[in-house]
Amino acid sequence: MPTSRLAVAATTLGALSATPGCDGCFHADVQVGHRAVAYVDRRFEDTTVTQITDTHIRIKSLIPRSTAPAPRLPDGFPDRNAVRLTDEDRDELARAYVRDPLLVGHEHVRASIHPVIVVGLPERVRDDLASWRQLPGSDRHAVRRAMTATVDDWYRAPVLPIGVMPSLARRPWLVQVRPRLVITTTTAAALAATPWPEVPVLSLLSRRSPSTVVAAELIQQMHTTPATPTEDHLRAALTPGHGLEIHAAHLPTDQPMPVTGDDTDEEEEW
Repeated sequence: MPTSRLAVAATTLGALSATPGCDGCFHADVQVGHRAVAYVDRRFEDTTVTQITDTHIRIKSLIPRSTAPAPRLPDGFPDRNAVRLTDEDRDELARAYVRDPLLVGHEHVRASIHPVIVVGLPERVRDDLASWRQLPGSDRHAVRRAMTATVDDWYRAPVLPIGVMPSLARRPWLVQVRPRLVITTTTAAALAATPWPEVPVLSLLSRRSPSTVVAAELIQQMHTTPATPTEDHLRAALTPGHGLEIHAAHLPTDQPMPVTGDDTDEEEEW
């Protein structure tokens, strides 16, 4: 890419506009006694399901299943405090979702079931996302709630900017959740093993960064298989021109990823 400026925000908002596939997801298998997350009394709560009927589910109070999602928390998910939705956040989310303010908390939980994971330089990512807040038509819910997110904020934010790729060794529960897209913004992140081999990884690299050359050589050593889409619009998207180069490939999952040092100092200054 010629520059990384706003590239993260553009790809993130594009991913959020797509409807993720959700077939057989762990979060949908909710039974009495399971821990789940829901929006109750203007608070995002993690608590135990005590009753399920055809139309309602009880998590502290009885909420309608048709409008109020209650995704199941993964086994071993860390305990966390409830978070109250402020008037400012509620009004901003209502504008972003174009929904009644009384329902935006439920919509926010729904949008956060399959979040976008952005790996590498989280402070720069947050600045990039925040710069879109002043643009007409910007998707504010993708930036407001991304300012303090970590991977442990799953189900509470549709965008999770984190410093390094999360590992199953530290968080085994990651196998029971699935992001809609993983975006990497540094070469170290691009070469790190992902906990979700079935989820696409979009690596945003700039030729202005010397470490990109190293990353390209290492990726070639990984014996990737080029992806060749058959749809005309996807083929056109992979050859955009105008200074952009896009390469799509399948990464092998049966071999270790190359290991590189800290490339923070060599990355392009956004």
